Amino acid sequence: MAFELLKAKVAVLNWRDREHPLAGGAETFALAVVDELVARGASVTYVTSQHPGSKADEVRQGYKVHRTGKAFSVYPKVFLWLLRNRTKFDLVIDCSNGIGFFSPLAVGKKTKVVYVVHHVHTEQWSQNFSATVAAIGRLLEGPVARMVYNKATWVAVSESTAAGLHERLHVRNPIAIAHNGLASRISTPTPLPSKGHVVFVGRPVVHKRLQLLIEAVAADPRLSLDVIGDGPEMPQISAHAKSRNLQVKFLGRLSDMERDRLISEAAVLAIPSDHEGWGLVVLEAAVLGVPSVGFNVAGVHDAIRNGETGWVLPADGTEDELVARLTGALVEAVDLASKPNERIKLAKATQAWAAKFNWHNTTDAILKAAAFTLESEANLERK
Repeated sequence: MAFELLKAKVAVLNWRDREHPLAGGAETFALAVVDELVARGASVTYVTSQHPGSKADEVRQGYKVHRTGKAFSVYPKVFLWLLRNRTKFDLVIDCSNGIGFFSPLAVGKKTKVVYVVHHVHTEQWSQNFSATVAAIGRLLEGPVARMVYNKATWVAVSESTAAGLHERLHVRNPIAIAHNGLASRISTPTPLPSKGHVVFVGRPVVHKRLQLLIEAVAADPRLSLDVIGDGPEMPQISAHAKSRNLQVKFLGRLSDMERDRLISEAAVLAIPSDHEGWGLVVLEAAVLGVPSVGFNVAGVHDAIRNGETGWVLPADGTEDELVARLTGALVEAVDLASKPNERIKLAKATQAWAAKFNWHNTTDAILKAAAFTLESEANLERK
């Protein structure tokens, strides 16, 4: 089902833009939805934070971009901007990065709000902030968000995220699922022969556990690792790996074409995170015919079909036990990839799985959820 949005005015609120040095999967999701909305006839404004060299306002590929504020000041500044434009939009898609922009408090009653949540940040607050800030973050993410977004449409990117919202944040609202997608392709890429290496794609933030992966690779001389991505922590991690003469290459941020080429040649993609919203990179590897290995944690076990498109490992135990499991799975994956018939068989399975996901369906799921809520509210008013 396709939802047309001719002349509808939509604001999409997201923490970062795709050119931001720390952009990731959340930005890919938000901007893919923006492109879909524009293609359906909507007038879209993407509202986000500033970054070095960015313009406050620009027009890009059929939609407007408005940037205001930095990492934390973006939240009050976007709120004030929305308050000044409270009657201009028919729909606001408010993307949470731990907290949202609290848009229901700023817009008029006729404006529909969709609250998109990638994953529950409960543990991340303590991993990244002081005890006081972490406590405030958990308060805003849980009790405050429940009140502010009580009449909004809630959308999660995976079944794991929806379960976390219900069970850990005690959200009582219905939660729709809008899985991550992939760009439409004219044809399915032909799987390439494996060069036998493991690949990691992402930023080295705490919950991605890149260091755990490096230890797993270091444990067996048959393993080598390509790390694609960058971030403030990467120089220290890189220096430590080089001091130990490990078979690890740090390649930084690459163009999409170069990234896809390196993934295509890999034996396996490793995603050792302790949680994810979905793990978009798993789909990006799958469409190229490359399986993934990760742990049985939120988001990762949604994206990998254990025994079919990759390996989902038990997530309990000590760090040494996790490293040993990961090493074993990586060695198995590299061995399997060295056998052409097995490589092709696994590639067909991953590509069949990836074919189920596209941004058109993602956007449909978001709009369907919003329309359902509007219809329910209309029914209540009639009663």
